[in-house]
Amino acid sequence: MEIDISKIIKNIAPDHYILHTTGGKHFWADRCSENFEIDPVYRELDWPYIKNIKMKNILVPGLTNIDVYPRMHLTEIDLNKRFIYMHSLVANCIPSPDPSFVCNHKNGNVFDYRLNNLEWVSNSENSRGVKRPKLNYDELYNKYKTKYVAKR
Repeated sequence: MEIDISKIIKNIAPDHYILHTTGGKHFWADRCSENFEIDPVYRELDWPYIKNIKMKNILVPGLTNIDVYPRMHLTEIDLNKRFIYMHSLVANCIPSPDPSFVCNHKNGNVFDYRLNNLEWVSNSENSRGVKRPKLNYDELYNKYKTKYVAKR
């Protein structure tokens, strides 16, 4: 399936990006060296990808050290850059039954943004089974104290 992203995401420059829901490589296949051992599923040509029509190239999602969800930077109508998560972008190909629903990875793997692994669920359904690390308040306080209190 090919979709003009401006038709599913508000304020994205029209006729600029096409989302292909299958047929591309996963970003691990592009970012990891060819001899690096990754799960073979990431080398399959079964992944959603975005083509920039103007530049005639395929865009590769990126990550940050803070946020592990694969994301894209796209140009808006007013030429500002906007980031969007790959799973959110792909999930918008299927209508959400409720505007308050969020995109969920069925298998729990945030790097698996294939359409058949995504579903729309409520916030409470999305948070079920998610293990969040316990905060070490002693450590957080020491960072706060060192950074802010000592400078007074």
